[in-house]
Amino acid sequence: GVKALRSAYARALSDVASEFFDVVFVSVDAALAADSTLLGFDGVHPQPAGHVLIAQALRQPIASAIAAGRVFPEPLTHISIHPSPFRLARQDVVSLTFHAPASASYLLRIHDMAGREVRKIVSYAFTQGNHVIFWDGRDERGTPAAPGTYTLSLSSGRVIFRTQRLLVL
Repeated sequence: GVKALRSAYARALSDVASEFFDVVFVSVDAALAADSTLLGFDGVHPQPAGHVLIAQALRQPIASAIAAGRVFPEPLTHISIHPSPFRLARQDVVSLTFHAPASASYLLRIHDMAGREVRKIVSYAFTQGNHVIFWDGRDERGTPAAPGTYTLSLSSGRVIFRTQRLLVL
């Protein structure tokens, strides 16, 4: 089961990386799985030698990014959610207000506490400044979200995240 879980996790990471501009996905899963001494007893978490392998795999892509002079945008500095908690029976939408540090397209992802994506809201390009994205409290199929805590992640094409928690009642 661990092997299938690791494989599904690697595919999910690759899928997320492919959605963003200029993101390099470096997979060391095959190398870690090939040598049982690189992973701990659970078959998931790396031992010190596994961390060395991961660092070596990341060294070249990071050095290339630095050498290319890539300038990454500032992280999102403030996101506010209103109303929080969000009561589906009383409000139509929850608003996520944020300041865009640079002109870019932004993507809002909403995950439940198990990490499953509930909704993905793709927004048009925003200019630098303050903006609002709305969520109607529904999943991708249009079903109202169950009561609970959700994680909201906002990102731009250069993978800048700011995550806030939202309680849905």
